Amino acid sequence: MEIVLLAHKPEYLSELATLHFHQWHWLNPEFTVRDYFEKGRRHLNIDTLPLTYIAIRNKRLLGSASLRTEDFDNRKDLSPWLGGMIVKESERGKGICTKLEHAICEKARELGYDSLFLFTFDKMGIYAHLGWRIIGTDEFKGNDVSIMEKALERFL
Repeated sequence: MEIVLLAHKPEYLSELATLHFHQWHWLNPEFTVRDYFEKGRRHLNIDTLPLTYIAIRNKRLLGSASLRTEDFDNRKDLSPWLGGMIVKESERGKGICTKLEHAICEKARELGYDSLFLFTFDKMGIYAHLGWRIIGTDEFKGNDVSIMEKALERFL
C-alpha cells in the first residue's frame, strides 16, 4: 500500500470526490459530487494547507485524510485539523486509517505544528488508540461530536 499526496496523483480526484459524496451525503445533502471535486482541487497542495493524502494499492483508491487550517466553524481558535478521514468500507480494519493518520501527523510536524485537532461523531476509540485525547464536545449540523487533540511532540 502507498500513502501519497493527492497533489502527486490528481488522477484519483474524481473517484475521491465520489467516495466523499457517498460517505458524507447524509451530513451535507446540499453537496454534489462536483462540489466535492472542487473542494478536492483546493487540496492539491504539497506544503501548504489544505492538503490531502490518499491510500492506494494496485492502482485502487482505498481512502484519504486531509490536513486543513479550519474544519469546524465553532472552534476557529483551534488549528490545524485532520479532516475527511475515509476508508472504503471493504478496506476497513486493515490499518489504512492508522497509516493515513500517521502521514497527516508527520506532515503537520514537518510544517511546524505542535498539535493537531479533529472532530468525530463516533470514532473516539480509534483515535484514542492513536494517541488522541478528547478536549471537549460540541454540535455539528445537529449531531453531537467529540473534539480531540493530539500533541505532536509525542508523535514518533
